Amino acid sequence: STIRGLFFGYSHSDIGFDRGGKGNVDSYTLGAYAGWEHQNGAYVDGVVKVDRFANTIHCKMSNGATAFGDYNSNGAGAHVESGFRWVDGLWSVRPYLAFTGFTTDGQDYTLSNGMRADVGNTRILRAEAGTAVS
Repeated sequence: STIRGLFFGYSHSDIGFDRGGKGNVDSYTLGAYAGWEHQNGAYVDGVVKVDRFANTIHCKMSNGATAFGDYNSNGAGAHVESGFRWVDGLWSVRPYLAFTGFTTDGQDYTLSNGMRADVGNTRILRAEAGTAVS
């Protein structure tokens, strides 16, 4: 059997800084998912998504002055999991392998006081193996 679909999401995060100031991130997500399971219990599930991040910062400088800035960045990610489900009466065992990747682009921006900032790229790759018992 197969399942597939689309999803979207939005989140808002407020960030406070120890020495004063604040920031926020608005995140917009669009993605797709699909899953397939064979009668013998073998399965594959996958997700792909793209993100848009709107970042704003208001900070207090070491001389007491304030500065602000904003920038946008983009992200993309994918996840795939494959395994096998064994069901025996009340028990179920599911060994699996999974891989997840995510990246965002870096941005250079300038605060209102002329200070330049360089936000580097983010790259994440994760592999996982496990067994779920229920």
